[in-house]
Amino acid sequence: MNFEKTATYTLLGIIVLATIIIAFPQPVQQLTGLATTDIEEGDISVDIKSQIGLEFKVATIDFGSGGIASGQQCILHTDNVEGTQKSIGCAIVNVGGTDYSFSGATAPLQLENIGTDDLKVDLYSEKDAQNFISGSNPGFQFKVQDDLEAGSCLNPSPAGWTSWDDYVGVGNPYTICTNLKKDNGNDIVAIHIKVILPDDADATAKTDKIYAVGTTI
Repeated sequence: MNFEKTATYTLLGIIVLATIIIAFPQPVQQLTGLATTDIEEGDISVDIKSQIGLEFKVATIDFGSGGIASGQQCILHTDNVEGTQKSIGCAIVNVGGTDYSFSGATAPLQLENIGTDDLKVDLYSEKDAQNFISGSNPGFQFKVQDDLEAGSCLNPSPAGWTSWDDYVGVGNPYTICTNLKKDNGNDIVAIHIKVILPDDADATAKTDKIYAVGTTI
């Protein structure tokens, strides 16, 4: 299964301009004996325009191909700290003499602030669990962690930070970070994904897209 991530570069709000002006004193004339000094004024200015950008440094999650044991669920996720990334309900299937087994060691998505401004970040998907996976009681969840470059998110939002949360589809974005920093070395977070596949899910390739939207703060 491929989770294709689309990095979105979204410019929201006005362009911020910063001006640096170095000013010298007003003209002063001094008369000391026969010597006269004339001081002239000059201005130096610099305009710095903001550049807003997000990028998925890791943009694809591929759980591969496999089967589901009868009467069970196959649970796959990307958080190796939590433990086994593939449940016992995930089965090996043989098709045309080839064995297929879901991957149990897949890395999370990695979202980086590549712009010049701190950002509020919202996350949403095209499909919810039912439309993405199908079957009885499927699951499609995410969890955000600030462990790749600790301190990248100054104000983590409750959604996704302490437990797995459900994706709810288009038009229902989650705020995952209210301040994703712009500083190199402190500007990236991990987005873990979990899917729960019931044994009656349609046997077909399944894909979904996840979007991240950055807004200047």
